Amino acid sequence: TCTEVFQNLSTRIRLELEKHQKERQNVEETDVKLKEWMKRAKASLQELKQVFVDHLGKVFQDCEDAISKQARSVEIMKEVYEGRMLKGQMLLDGIQADFNALQNLAKAYRDAASYTHKVDDFLQQKTVLPILPDLDEDFPLPSPNVVAKVLAQATNFSYCAGLVKHEPCSPVSDNGSFFREFSPMKRKLNYDVNFGSFGVEDGQFSEPAGICVTTAGLVAVTDTKNHRVQVFDEIGCLKLAFGVSGSNPGQILYPYCIASCPVTGNFVITERTPVHQVQVYSSSGHFIRRFGQNLIQFPRGVTVDKNGNIIVVECKVMRVTIFDQLGNVIRSFCAAGIMSFPMDVCVNDNYEIFIVDNRRHSVHVFDYNGNDLRSICGNGTISFPISVNINAAGELVVTDNHQSFNMTFFNQNGELIRAFESRNRHLQCLASAVHGVDKIFLATKDFRVYMYDCSKGK
Repeated sequence: TCTEVFQNLSTRIRLELEKHQKERQNVEETDVKLKEWMKRAKASLQELKQVFVDHLGKVFQDCEDAISKQARSVEIMKEVYEGRMLKGQMLLDGIQADFNALQNLAKAYRDAASYTHKVDDFLQQKTVLPILPDLDEDFPLPSPNVVAKVLAQATNFSYCAGLVKHEPCSPVSDNGSFFREFSPMKRKLNYDVNFGSFGVEDGQFSEPAGICVTTAGLVAVTDTKNHRVQVFDEIGCLKLAFGVSGSNPGQILYPYCIASCPVTGNFVITERTPVHQVQVYSSSGHFIRRFGQNLIQFPRGVTVDKNGNIIVVECKVMRVTIFDQLGNVIRSFCAAGIMSFPMDVCVNDNYEIFIVDNRRHSVHVFDYNGNDLRSICGNGTISFPISVNINAAGELVVTDNHQSFNMTFFNQNGELIRAFESRNRHLQCLASAVHGVDKIFLATKDFRVYMYDCSKGK
């Protein structure tokens, strides 16, 4: 009944508010620990400054800025929880007001449906909080490698230069940013192009979950909840749309990730629940084949190598499956002990598979036999990565949406080359793709596609 619907909605909101109230109380306890940690951190820095003040002033200024930034973490948490509780209370007040004024049954059902959608949206919104430091540990001091680098530059002593180790993802770089772990020197960028909006018409999206760029420079986007794929040029002009909702051959149901075959130009599309399969369409949108229905369960990322072989990575089961162009399994392996939450995959010309791990904040590298070759970029240079690509210069491009949209370039051994962050805040970054050397296309939860040109930040 309508009464039961309103009562159920009220109960759901109350439970959510109670949960946030408890979490808000925990934040108060964390506040005390954070202040103690801040005192210890500043004391450690002060002691070191007395020794290295002549040559490491810039390093310590970066550290102090990092501590001050972390010290605001609890205040930001308080603001987030209070804002969410206020929004929830306003929603609850509206539900109760309409419930108390029930007169027109038809209107009541419409209101109930409207509030159901609003409550679902409210509960699905994830609370984005800053990352706290480890409050049980002392502030991490500059590594010997950092100190040696600074002394080498300040004194020109050759033996100091010999101490410097250029390790993968080292905080030391040639541009003078010695403390990249705590305050990365990222160049800020504005997007150059954006297109799309919410809807079902051409050029609109309901969930742009996957994106890729073809060798011809066209941008293909999976419009998941509209069960179609739309293809644009790089300024957002629609060139092609294909897909009919359904589970029969030639139909598409919840297309998720997409890749373009460098050999044939075909689109390779993975579909999420309930289908769990791979479909191949020509560059003009004609159905070619489908496969994998009984072989894959949770396809998360897809890529195609230089021979046209298709690599699919699955979350939950942590499995990588390599198919040939016809859908025959070449090889399959699991990496449950290595990966935690794989989000995307790419492959280089040496048949090395790069898989970005959202929870372990790193990139895992495997060969086609499933051997774990190396893990890179896992020392704080990236946080909650969503996509990994290899650009035309052979650089590894990792994107993440922690605090802002971040675009970080590495060599394939994980050594940092350059880093950028967007000046624009996006609701949630879903997927990204690279065109050429510097252009990055981003699909977001606000039903839009953005293009960033990193050549403008060099």
